[in-house]
Amino acid sequence: MGDERVNDAGKLILAVCKEKGLLVTNTMFNHKKIHMYTRERKNERSMIDLFLVDDRLRKQVMDTRVFRGADLGTDHYLMITRFRGLFAGWRYRTAVTEPQSFYITSKVINRSVLKH
Repeated sequence: MGDERVNDAGKLILAVCKEKGLLVTNTMFNHKKIHMYTRERKNERSMIDLFLVDDRLRKQVMDTRVFRGADLGTDHYLMITRFRGLFAGWRYRTAVTEPQSFYITSKVINRSVLKH
């Protein structure tokens, strides 16, 4: 579904993805080519910005596509990946808990350290 042309850098990235169990989410969805290319210069289009996820998150990835309308001040387009339910529990948190800090003083050999 993605771009069929792959250069040497792309082959290296694909080899690392295969070794580490990663997926390129840009190629998982059937979009128009215009929503897949992340960079365009003159008559050349390329997919050089990639979003990689662990294979275990495959089912949580809902969509990855390029949005051409965002003006970012670069020749790259904005790419967004949407996930299913990873942060769903955050919406209903009632209070932020402060991290607990405590000192274990009984095992300190040098008591002068405790004064600082």
